[in-house]
Amino acid sequence: MPQAPRVQLLLTGNELMSGDTVDSNSATIARRLAVLGLAVARKTTLGDDPKALVAELTAMAGGAEVIIVNGGLGPTVDDLTAAVVAEAAGLPLAEHPEALAHLERWCAGRGLPLDGANRKQALLPAGCTILPNARGSAVGFAVDLRVNTGSCRVYCTPGVPGELATMLEPVCEDLTARWPGLPAVDILRLQTFGLGESTAQQLIADDGAVIERRRLLRPLNSVNWTLEALGESHWEEIGVTAFTSTWRAEEEEAAASPVTERVHLATGLLLP
Repeated sequence: MPQAPRVQLLLTGNELMSGDTVDSNSATIARRLAVLGLAVARKTTLGDDPKALVAELTAMAGGAEVIIVNGGLGPTVDDLTAAVVAEAAGLPLAEHPEALAHLERWCAGRGLPLDGANRKQALLPAGCTILPNARGSAVGFAVDLRVNTGSCRVYCTPGVPGELATMLEPVCEDLTARWPGLPAVDILRLQTFGLGESTAQQLIADDGAVIERRRLLRPLNSVNWTLEALGESHWEEIGVTAFTSTWRAEEEEAAASPVTERVHLATGLLLP
């Protein structure tokens, strides 16, 4: 099975650096990638500084096979992602006919003129692949960034949370097409009340040998659990994760079920 790609995130925007906007998009991306068995190895947030963005994108490409850039696709002068990615990839900017057609439909549907500011959103790195935006004016795009170690796939996505959520579907489709060996992942989250994090950790650690023996009964699957604090003093969250080679719900359920049962026994009453 081919090795899973290393993933990094590059979040852009002065509003993120000033605190005017609180980042929730990186969590949305990480949760969606987790279903594909991918974890975000590193994320960086930068303001709207083109030189810094080009330098960071180039450096990141040397340590990742996948970069997801979030933000900077809009019509204003501080939306720099297309120009930054084009420079890093050594590509010219060109008006993309698919992006332009999308803008024409979007503006016509709202009775708006397709002015110069809106048309800017169709200027993209030449030869890029379009990621459709079902909810907004700015399409996303993907390009391959060539580096000394090979190639890095760069996905550029909008900063508006609702637009990002829908665009992650074509991103994930492209990922699974390029890395067909990615496992199917099912994550079951269980919550317990009134049990401290250290107590829950020790209870599950004491029961760990049983969980490990259960794993060996299903060699085609891997099952693990994690303990996560929810940020409130009385609640803890335990995640049971099953990895399978295909998207077969019955396989995932069968793999996770023995571990879930042991977590119930170890920690007491859990609320699904």
